[in-house]
Amino acid sequence: MRVYLITHPESAYSARIDIEAHKIGLPVTIVDAVFIDRPIQEIPDYDHARRMFREGYPMLPGEIGCFFAHRAAWQRIVDDGTDTALVLEDDVVFNPGVEEDVVAAMESLEDRELLRLCVLRVRQCHRVRSIGRNGRWIGLPNKPALLTVAYALRASTASRLLEASKRFHCPVDHYVNRGWEHGCIELHLQPFPCRHADEGITYIGDRTRPPLQFHRKLCRRWMRFVERVRWRLWHRQCMSHLRKLQDSD
Repeated sequence: MRVYLITHPESAYSARIDIEAHKIGLPVTIVDAVFIDRPIQEIPDYDHARRMFREGYPMLPGEIGCFFAHRAAWQRIVDDGTDTALVLEDDVVFNPGVEEDVVAAMESLEDRELLRLCVLRVRQCHRVRSIGRNGRWIGLPNKPALLTVAYALRASTASRLLEASKRFHCPVDHYVNRGWEHGCIELHLQPFPCRHADEGITYIGDRTRPPLQFHRKLCRRWMRFVERVRWRLWHRQCMSHLRKLQDSD
């Protein structure tokens, strides 16, 4: 097992992130953050046309760079032959005394499972399995969640994420939710062992969205409705798969 830390030398969090990354007691590999310095329409892996059709506005350069950094982490996991990995962004802060539970949760992961250790909004979850001796457990969320500041996955899961993201049109934390595309099951470790260091520092950029014409809004609402239906259908498939795993145990 290994930690893959996404950061860069001039990070505002550099003073503490080395300590945070080593708290879990696993070896750490640095993955360089990615910064976009050319027009986004010229980036071949970014599907600008699909993004504009679905959302009505482009991805931000910072969002694209963030996606590339996570793809680089997945590629390193596959290339290194790391069985199970913990991917961290450099603005994560771990709670005291969570090391044993995090490692136990990583060891419990099955093929195709991606375990989020922190999200923006806590979701109700269906309990899948208990972890450690401190009351933590892994659950399947009943709604999509956002944030990729800390998550664990197996190499086979990283390979699936890589294969399905050769062309992408949404931020990486949205992409993780799209299990019907990549076949990975999003799980949450409860209670969360870490938090996002929200100190007003971001490399994504200004997230203010431009106003949309009425027909654009209608199109976006329809596409989001379709995606909610697809997510719900995928959620049912995940429930069925996890129940079979529980029955086999």
